Amino acid sequence: MPAEYGKRYFHGMGSGYRWGYTWKTVGHLLRSHFRDVVLHSRYKSGRWLDAGCAHGFLLKIANEHGWEPYGFDASPYAVEEARKVCPNAQVFISDARGRLPLPNNFFEVITACELVEHLSQPEKFLKEAYRLLKPDGLLFVTTPNASSVFSSRLAKGFCRAISFSTPFQDETHVSYFTSESIERLLSRCGFSRVETKCSLDFLWRLNLRTPSPIGWTLLAFAYYSR
Repeated sequence: MPAEYGKRYFHGMGSGYRWGYTWKTVGHLLRSHFRDVVLHSRYKSGRWLDAGCAHGFLLKIANEHGWEPYGFDASPYAVEEARKVCPNAQVFISDARGRLPLPNNFFEVITACELVEHLSQPEKFLKEAYRLLKPDGLLFVTTPNASSVFSSRLAKGFCRAISFSTPFQDETHVSYFTSESIERLLSRCGFSRVETKCSLDFLWRLNLRTPSPIGWTLLAFAYYSR
């Protein structure tokens, strides 16, 4: 596990979590993601895998609504925290670069929130997610939007100068996507239909749908069908 994903990372060291990764700072956003997933998923219950689950907040939300929660993270620190936050979840240490110790066609929903940008070869994980999904299952991906004005060098410099946190301030990001590029990649990985949207998370309270040039987060809904 890379050292940069330890406790200090989740408290803003080298990451975009300037104010820390806590329920107060990300809870509203994860509740919004949960609602999006349930709205778009054919299934309303079943097994839910959160890839790169961090502190397990999304697993806790899913569990509270009747889902059977599973999660993994490359960070032993994060997995330890997730087990505290959601004791009912089956959480294990792993990264998203190889085959996961899980059977084919096992999950109704897989979420990967702010994960693929950390992977030098995200296609490997997306193919693995396809393997793990049941027919008509849903993969939900969020990742920084490379088409956003916030991704420009000028905007990043300005935001850094005023201590305004955006998804583009994380030093561990190695892959960025536009709506078009992530749709192509997901299609290559086998997903039959992909929908993308953009959003802007603001002031720990609001998660707004926006046009692509403004929204700094991409949301992709990828469907598995035979």
